Amino acid sequence: MSAVERIREERFVAVIRHAPDLDAVAEELVEAGIGVLEFTLDNPGALEAIARWRGRATVLAGTVRTEAEAAAAVEAGAEALVSPVLDPVLVRKEHKVPFVPGCFTASEIEQAWRLGAPLVKLFPAGALGPGYVHSLLAPLADVPLLVTGGITAENALDFLAAGAVAVGADASRAVAVWERVRVAR
Repeated sequence: MSAVERIREERFVAVIRHAPDLDAVAEELVEAGIGVLEFTLDNPGALEAIARWRGRATVLAGTVRTEAEAAAAVEAGAEALVSPVLDPVLVRKEHKVPFVPGCFTASEIEQAWRLGAPLVKLFPAGALGPGYVHSLLAPLADVPLLVTGGITAENALDFLAAGAVAVGADASRAVAVWERVRVAR
């Protein structure tokens, strides 16, 4: 199963950012039943963690902002690349794995979709709320949104009900969010 298919099936991504022990955090998340882990490249040791955890979970490289980061993440074994920004060059480039750009506005989301992004990351979504997702998807219903940034156990289901195909939450909240999403799948 591809990383995008897994994200759509699980409806959840655990984002591991600034963790002092990436393996301990990943172990806790996988033991809780979480199947998609995003290691952000601003973590020291993220590339090595991607290599170690591939096969135990679907592993994504997050905070990918340059072609060099994308290439290193793919070489380490990342099954998809996730960015906080929309860089048309990175979206168009062939990475051997899916590239999921980050967007904030309807114009950016439409541009990312037209460039061929298999999913579009709405970031940061928490500040905007589920109503924003609902409003965006009224005219952009064909665009699959991965909603991240400020997702909590209290609002995750509201974002999914608003039309997001999946939500992503920081590792510190991931187990609580996953418990809600898992039951609602």
